[in-house]
Amino acid sequence: MSAVLHLILVVILIILGSVLLFFSIFGTELLKIKNKEKIGALRTRYLTLWLTIGSILLVSAFSLIVFSGDRNGNKWTMDQKEAMVKKIMESSIFIHGTGADTARLVSECFIEKYTRIYTPAQMKEQDKLSNEELAKVTSVIMVECLKKYGLPKIDRSSVDETHRASSIQMHL
Repeated sequence: MSAVLHLILVVILIILGSVLLFFSIFGTELLKIKNKEKIGALRTRYLTLWLTIGSILLVSAFSLIVFSGDRNGNKWTMDQKEAMVKKIMESSIFIHGTGADTARLVSECFIEKYTRIYTPAQMKEQDKLSNEELAKVTSVIMVECLKKYGLPKIDRSSVDETHRASSIQMHL
């Protein structure tokens, strides 16, 4: 559900729930309307129902608020993972020179391990790290995946600084 629709639904639920609870508790005493007696009789007859529905609407609204926050920021989507796999396959010096199938396997291995350890919010924080600090975080995972598929660890000392830094980054 889009964020705008989600917000509209929450606002509507809060307003309806509040109105029903207000009506149930205070009745028509604070309102200046005609037929107060008929509305008052309707209120007393269905008081429990109005209180229950109002409470359910408010609890639903607050549940939508609480449980929707975690869903968007801290879970990896398949699209995000696939984009990261493609980025690694295109830029990583660790898997250049290997076949496309092997490169995909190593990249997928890396992404699965990385996404188990780090959330999208943590990745955004890692985007602020220097290239050397980021390399320290990610190279351990990449070396594990290279070993898993029988690929040798690449000696990065001869690689120039710019190329080495871009090989590890997954900035999306």
